[in-house]
This record gives sequence, structure tokens and C-alpha cells, in this order.
Amino acid sequence: VLMRQLFLQDEPLSWDDEVPGWCRSDWISLIVEALEAGSLAFPRSTRPANAIPGVGPTVVGFSDYGQFGYEARVYLRWKLLGDGESYAARLAVCKARVPPLRGLTVPRG
Repeated sequence: VLMRQLFLQDEPLSWDDEVPGWCRSDWISLIVEALEAGSLAFPRSTRPANAIPGVGPTVVGFSDYGQFGYEARVYLRWKLLGDGESYAARLAVCKARVPPLRGLTVPRG
């Protein structure tokens, strides 16, 4: 979304131009958040080691659409061994898009 704002300017930026002041704080916040997050790891297995044997996952999906972008995620939720109702969810697939500058149209047919 931040890149989209830069593309929508009246005068395009060249490679060595500084980010304009009106969006500089947003870019700084994004960089600071990324640096403070540290490392991010995703397990390579979709099934946790302590999942109940012989029981498949529940597929859970989420999506969202807005003026500046849209996305969808699918998780696999596994019931875990042990007392109580313990679950683990693993991200199976996700997709995010930023709509074209001219907007989206719905095909008719």
C-alpha cells in the first residue's frame, strides 16, 4: 500500500529521490517494526508432532477485501494430544494483492 501511494503521485520519483515527507513516518514505522520483530520462522510440516494420530485437520479460511488490497489465508487446525481442548494451527496457503491503479472491474458474461 505504501508503494501504491508513491505511484499515485503527480510527479514520479527517481531511484535516488527521498521519500516525500507526507509518507516518511509510515515508511520509518514499517522499517522499525520489521527490525523489532526479530526472526520469523514457519514450520515446514503442516502437521504438528503432537497431533492426535488418525485424526485429520479442520480447514479454516479467512479473507478480506478493501479499497487498497485484498487477501486470503487457509490454515490447518489440528487437535493435540493431552488433557483439555488444545489445538495448533498451521498456515497452509496465503495470497495478497494490491489492486491495479485504475481499480478493479467485475467481468460480465
